[in-house]
Amino acid sequence: MRVPHYPLLLAPIVLVICEPVIIPPSAPFSIPILGPALDPSTPWGVRITGTFPEPGKPVGRSFYDIAIRFTRPFFAGMADEILLDTLTPPSNPPTFLGLLGDADNPLLFLGPDSNLSAFTNEAGRNDVDIPTLPFGLNLGFLWRFNGSITLNAYYDANRINSTSWIPLPNSAKSQAESTFLFNGTFPFSAKVNNTACTAILDFNSDAIVLPPGYSCKDLTVEIVDAEPKYNIHIPEYLLSNTTRCLVRNETVLNSDPRKDTVVLGKPFFQAAYVYVEKSGQVYIARANDYDLAPKPEKFDKGAILRPPGQPEGYKPVQVESAANGLVGSVYLRVGVGILTLWASTCL
Repeated sequence: MRVPHYPLLLAPIVLVICEPVIIPPSAPFSIPILGPALDPSTPWGVRITGTFPEPGKPVGRSFYDIAIRFTRPFFAGMADEILLDTLTPPSNPPTFLGLLGDADNPLLFLGPDSNLSAFTNEAGRNDVDIPTLPFGLNLGFLWRFNGSITLNAYYDANRINSTSWIPLPNSAKSQAESTFLFNGTFPFSAKVNNTACTAILDFNSDAIVLPPGYSCKDLTVEIVDAEPKYNIHIPEYLLSNTTRCLVRNETVLNSDPRKDTVVLGKPFFQAAYVYVEKSGQVYIARANDYDLAPKPEKFDKGAILRPPGQPEGYKPVQVESAANGLVGSVYLRVGVGILTLWASTCL
């Protein structure tokens, strides 16, 4: 039975090619993401090849979802094979990256069992599995700046806004919680708005969820028992939609064992850059909101990071109160077609 391939927008794909063409499974593949919008119902993710969603227009089924979990993904049976856009400059034969999975529920899976495959569309071709561990991730913000998934022990240096990585200490109380790769969640000790608490990194949550008494404004997260120490600031424009930041109701949730826990959902992955090793060890850095193409660099947990400078024409996001009629207004600078998969290798 032939394993199906489904399209990801990873184009134009930039690859340093030598003859003959050899698919480099260890290349620094960096996959752009059109990230979550203020409205959680707005589709987002890795764009399907051949679709061109634009602000304010229906997008239909234009994106692949992203999932983090330890269990092996389900790979469907027969389906049409759809090739990705060709390399720039063109290679001979062209090289593509495909997604293996269910045509009715396409999912880019980040975990121990990869579902990405690189291939050329030539007779007798040999598909090469591309591992999705380790990976670096920032989700970006729809129509403002692209996020990215970067593979093969590389991270996207253009998404970084700090000079060092923070290793996330493991405060799990059970084996099931012991790794972020198990189900996309991970507990740790933190200070949120300078208040000590237990926080949970939760890739499955669309929102930041706070205990009673917390505020969604000027939200900062400091990781306790980690060096170096610095705050991750979650900008107000990411939380200005009330569904993106929720404060628990004290009278309703008194019996909830997690009522004092801070849940760091999707907005945290927009404000921070997260790097995950094969072991499940997580490293975190501040992220920027610049409109820059991916720039893969080799990951080194002890390296001094060099954040990019502000690009020409950069303007900060403007957030106004609901009373003024605008919530989370942004300057739109992202061109939908400017999405690049980098694979700089010559073998």
